[in-house]
Amino acid sequence: MQDVEIAVCALQRSGHHAILEWIHAMLVEEYGSAADVVWVNWVNEHAQQLDPFNTLFDGAEQHRKLGAESRHTPRRALMYNFEDSGVHMLQSALHYSDRYVGPSTSKIGVLILRDFYNMLASRLRRTRDGKPFSSDYLAAAGMWAEQAKLFSLRTRHHYDLGDFIAISYNDWWLNAEYRIKLAERLGLRYTENTRDTVHYAGFGSSFGQVEHAHELKVLDRWEEFKDDAEYIDIVDRCLEARVYGDSIFGWHLEPDSNGTLRLVPYQNTNGVRHGAGL
Repeated sequence: MQDVEIAVCALQRSGHHAILEWIHAMLVEEYGSAADVVWVNWVNEHAQQLDPFNTLFDGAEQHRKLGAESRHTPRRALMYNFEDSGVHMLQSALHYSDRYVGPSTSKIGVLILRDFYNMLASRLRRTRDGKPFSSDYLAAAGMWAEQAKLFSLRTRHHYDLGDFIAISYNDWWLNAEYRIKLAERLGLRYTENTRDTVHYAGFGSSFGQVEHAHELKVLDRWEEFKDDAEYIDIVDRCLEARVYGDSIFGWHLEPDSNGTLRLVPYQNTNGVRHGAGL
């Protein structure tokens, strides 16, 4: 049993580990010690069904993996995340987690979304560096579109997600006021303690290692691929990325007269974007 249970859904290369580390730090601050807070990383890759305590495996990444022996360890907060999965995993986790983790006083569903173009650039770079993903680019694009629809609340009525929180990684990265409001939604005390930490889960940044997070050009990764034929082809075929890129993030990519991708800011009839989640 725990006071709070947080289930998180995100695509790989969405910057979500930085956000999860930040939430984890606030949970530790709230509940007094790291021993009272459990964070299980990447549940769906190694779990049977939806069990966060069936993720222990042999290999290089032992960070935040837990076996069945941890199921009955006393804790006050539990956070676990699904990666490269449909939003049905988030819905199912909130409905059925009691049988795996015990009852929770509060359950919160979190969806973390990074703009499609920078996420795609990071996935393409890592794949070309010899670390491919289990989902191909078009499959990832389909999952991104599904999550973007839920993020924008246009299809939320299809899901019973309780106290659902949508987080824009782009806005979280850029805007301290956004992070403050997010901490309030989570019911936690705001901190910046982890903001400049570089996170190495999933092999870290796809574009090389730096010492401080502020050195990462996470919102400009697409520029490396603006003339890349494969990248342009994927962008051209993923029309929903343009629609939701405009409405959620306020911009999209399209080719100029030379075929080079350029950033096009979006404005609706009121001159503002539709919204950034929360």
